[in-house]
Amino acid sequence: MTLSNNTSSANGVRPPPTRDAGGYGHYPLHDRSRRPLEVIVVGAGPSGIAALIELKKLPHVTIKCFEKNTDVGGTWFETRYPGAACDVASHAYQYSFDYKTDWSRHFAPAEEIGEYFISVAKKHELHKIITFNSRVIGAEWIETEGMWQIQVAHDTPTDSHAEVVVEELRAHVFINAGGILNDWKWPDIEGLHTFKGRLLHTAAWDPSIDLKGASVGVIGSGASSIQVVPSIQPACQKLDVYVRSPTYILPTVGFGIESSNFNEPYTVADIDRFNDDPEYYKSFRKQIEQQMNENFVASIKDSPEQEKGREWASKMMKSAIISPELREKLIPKWELGCRRLTPSLPYLKAIQEPNVNVIRTGIRRITEAGIETKDGEIHQTDVLICATGFNTSFSSRFNIIGRQGLSLRSMWKARGPEAYLGLAIAGLPNYFSKTRQTTDPEKHTEHSKLYSVQIVPSRTVPSSHALSGAITKIQTDQIRSMDVKQPLQDAFNDYVQEVHKDLVWTGSCNSWYKDRQSGRVVAVWPGSSIHFMEMIANPRWEDFNIDYINANPFMFMGNGISQHEAKAEDLTFYLDNMVPDETTTVASSSDQLAMAPQTPESKFYGGVAVITGAGGGLGSGLARRIASFGMIVIVADIALERAEEVASSIRSVNGQAEARAVDVSRPDELDALAKYVYTHYGDVQLLINNAAIETLGPCWAISAERWETTLNVNIHGVIHGVRAFLPRMMASGKESWIVNISSAGAFTTIPGQSAYVVTKHAVQAFTESLYVELKSQKNPIHVSSVIPGLLNTGIFDRVDRAQQANDPSWESHRQSMAELARNHGMDVNEASRIIVEQVVEGRFWISTHPALTREVLQQRIQYYDSQGEPNFPPVHQ
Repeated sequence: MTLSNNTSSANGVRPPPTRDAGGYGHYPLHDRSRRPLEVIVVGAGPSGIAALIELKKLPHVTIKCFEKNTDVGGTWFETRYPGAACDVASHAYQYSFDYKTDWSRHFAPAEEIGEYFISVAKKHELHKIITFNSRVIGAEWIETEGMWQIQVAHDTPTDSHAEVVVEELRAHVFINAGGILNDWKWPDIEGLHTFKGRLLHTAAWDPSIDLKGASVGVIGSGASSIQVVPSIQPACQKLDVYVRSPTYILPTVGFGIESSNFNEPYTVADIDRFNDDPEYYKSFRKQIEQQMNENFVASIKDSPEQEKGREWASKMMKSAIISPELREKLIPKWELGCRRLTPSLPYLKAIQEPNVNVIRTGIRRITEAGIETKDGEIHQTDVLICATGFNTSFSSRFNIIGRQGLSLRSMWKARGPEAYLGLAIAGLPNYFSKTRQTTDPEKHTEHSKLYSVQIVPSRTVPSSHALSGAITKIQTDQIRSMDVKQPLQDAFNDYVQEVHKDLVWTGSCNSWYKDRQSGRVVAVWPGSSIHFMEMIANPRWEDFNIDYINANPFMFMGNGISQHEAKAEDLTFYLDNMVPDETTTVASSSDQLAMAPQTPESKFYGGVAVITGAGGGLGSGLARRIASFGMIVIVADIALERAEEVASSIRSVNGQAEARAVDVSRPDELDALAKYVYTHYGDVQLLINNAAIETLGPCWAISAERWETTLNVNIHGVIHGVRAFLPRMMASGKESWIVNISSAGAFTTIPGQSAYVVTKHAVQAFTESLYVELKSQKNPIHVSSVIPGLLNTGIFDRVDRAQQANDPSWESHRQSMAELARNHGMDVNEASRIIVEQVVEGRFWISTHPALTREVLQQRIQYYDSQGEPNFPPVHQ
């Protein structure tokens, strides 16, 4: 049957229909792209960094971030007291998408953690969108404009003083990632500032202080005290530790773990294995996080797991503390986890040293010479260290004014701290929080070890995705503003308090997890970390008030004509993935077909792609195209400078890319590339073996060295690329793609290009074999063979003339082929579009010039069938 269409255009695509004047015809097509938005982010700590990395993936979003410090890292940039460290396992205290295998210890020191966050920010080029030494000092929602008006104070140091310049900005979306563990406070003790000795706070440490031979007092029993005490104890002549209330302190590296070694450095062999064996490292890290995640049930009051945990923690502390009197002072009676649980065998050892006194009688006041306790005793002190933490009142550091002129401070003063999923706050349109204000799970992701409210960077990713989803919705649905409905926020907070009645954070201890006035728990998610990730994965946008830009909210749909039609795209995409439902038989009346359209965005977003030979030509076009769909692209090329140019161009439009120098003719370099990518980025979803070189001249005139180079690059580069990456792709169990760039030359002969044609015959045979072998394994891995026609890639311009046959006629051939490609070859960007769309569809055969490929194949079939002489390929211009 032949279908005719007399109204089709030259390219075979029907022109878009028109509408009568007066209808909706004057409205634009339904635009799948997104309207430009201005986004301002406050804070570049762990949460802010995660948010910025995610936001950079969004098209048409201009991001500005303001950070009060001189670099990123938040608390980890500021914290420098002796012994400062993370009390979460280092290999868990990092992002899932950017991890470090060479941590020095199980609990890394603060400086190393700070360096990690700086390195991540540099890698993703976040410094370009962050303004340092800058503080947001006020924010007000302007209803008539549908934007936030934000005041920023820039601290500009001069030779004599610091000048402050205030700037006023506008933003459609305001994201607060400012954190709360950065506003340190002096304890509220009578006479504190009458003290004549040295007065220090752990959060504002003076590195020049010398404690050798000094009489020192440390106020506090939280994490900073537990870390600083063993670090300074050997230097002190006398050390008094003032403990208002006890806390559970583990002499091991984790809940339920018994080990005689506490936080010993990783050995060189350990680190080498983490680096060299990605599968082992992945298993090691999963084991740590499995242990972190599996014990949430111990957080339930009166549960067998809670009782078992209390008994174990008490037993472990008793085993480390010799004195019964000291045991009585330090081992709590309340629920395990009611207050922050901190691991520190060094602390338990230090407080038993002869020069240390643990004082529980309470402080009455501070005098010029020291501390007077409530029993009337005066303790002479040279240096007084306040390890008393931060202002955790949850009150905003600056005034935020929402709808109807209501400020967040006034709302929370009247009602107490409340939010919705730790993500949004009623009355504050287009305001999203990553500050962990009230009931935010990122403040408590260590339920398993019953550690305190402690952010784990890998757990920031789900909420970052939620922020990204909100901004995308605002863009695509033409939304002016959205804020959570007050009744839904109220209902969520009622749910939180109801669930917390059965959890340890409403226990008998005093803790900053609770609001001081109401006693409600406002800092801990009412469930496990896994529970939170499931809840935040699909935000309930129906819980929000939504104000659309247009009076009719459906105007974003345009005039009823899709851009698929306007852009001459395939209008039967919904048939590309018709798969019979395996749960039914053909005869069943309930036969169904899965016909969901597959798009590059839906398949590739957030994944990792590796493309060889991506420093120019088709590889560079594929890299840019793939990156536009939200993939992290590893731009691999033998010439690092060329690869960096491509990667930089991707990053300049908010894409993610890293350049790597790789010689694909060397299997060891491909193995090293695979190890690097899996170590630093995780599972690879898309591998494109594109690297190839052209060699001109008759086969007998090409040098042995050039033959080897051509074979190694064009054939072995593909084979070993697959060998290096495929086993890991299979092990991941994820849907993945391997794309090998073949050629029309794989099915014909081209005089003067025998070396190139031979290699492409081999690549085609290898790719077909790979497809068949993988299909028999029933893995979710697609294999594609790309058969480009004549492309303007510059491959003939890059031919190494010193390596071609010593005959002037081949230089003439090179020049004519280069000119033909420049004048008639398909643009690499168009070729990349065609290739990527067909890759997503799961096609094995992919051609940029179907008519040419068909003719070449038919000629080849005729040649085989007639057993005739080898022939020339068809010529198309």
